[in-house]
Amino acid sequence: MQEQAYPHERDAFASLNISKNKKFNKRDGSKIIRDICKKLLKNKYENDPNRHIESERELQQLEQACLEFNLSTEEKEKRRRKIHKKFEKVINQNIASDMEGWNDWGYVAFQAHANDGPLSFTNEDLRYAFTENGDLIIYSSCYNFSKEKMRNIKDVLTRSDYVITWFKKTSPCRTGVAYEDLWKIDTDGYVPGHYEGGTVHRGIIVGFIIHNNNV
Repeated sequence: MQEQAYPHERDAFASLNISKNKKFNKRDGSKIIRDICKKLLKNKYENDPNRHIESERELQQLEQACLEFNLSTEEKEKRRRKIHKKFEKVINQNIASDMEGWNDWGYVAFQAHANDGPLSFTNEDLRYAFTENGDLIIYSSCYNFSKEKMRNIKDVLTRSDYVITWFKKTSPCRTGVAYEDLWKIDTDGYVPGHYEGGTVHRGIIVGFIIHNNNV
């Protein structure tokens, strides 16, 4: 994880190089987030211990049947493939169920992290932006986060051929300061490339950069 400290949240935010010229593209954002979440959910269900137990049970039953009925190697492999396809179908059905209704950008952006969603690594909302180079930034302004969950996200997406950087940027926490006195994202003209405005006053900006060869 790349970690950097800054004297003010404005400086920490500026280091993200969010575009001040290109408008945030909701269609591109939705496409990337959906693809990322599908890969994360696939990894989740493929590594579900209950699934492995059930799969192993059916494979053991197949081995017993092969011995009892003297099945040919060809028939054994045919039945083995059928078992794997069955569980692959269940995984795809689970993913489709989890992502049902993920159509418009607002819903996708929220469901990606809500209720322990696939991109969840903090209790605060996720935010999204595009850089001048076209990289997608997924981040949160938060007090605490799970480094373990972030590492898992990075590892799964890296294995899926995404080029991804994870980062943590710190600055003095400004909790307790009146809202009107806080620095705001739209003050310095970042809203074109950043989806919506707001503040980053909690002392930590943490997230991922999905580099533009994937965008």
